[in-house]
Amino acid sequence: MGDKCRIREWLKTRGMSQRDLAMVTNLSETYVSDIVRGRIFVSLHNGMTIAKALNVTIEELYTWKVRE
Repeated sequence: MGDKCRIREWLKTRGMSQRDLAMVTNLSETYVSDIVRGRIFVSLHNGMTIAKALNVTIEELYTWKVRE
């Protein structure tokens, strides 16, 4: 499971706003905002959609930790 959502970082790198991402992915602005703020977990399908819109892999959307 991803421990830290990095979508905000990728948005900044790409010069995009949350609104831009919502429009490109056809997701609601509220949903995108909730994901970025860590209020909800993104589904695999929507994570892949967001990754494609940001031109990154789904693994790059999160900082991953290995749990023992």
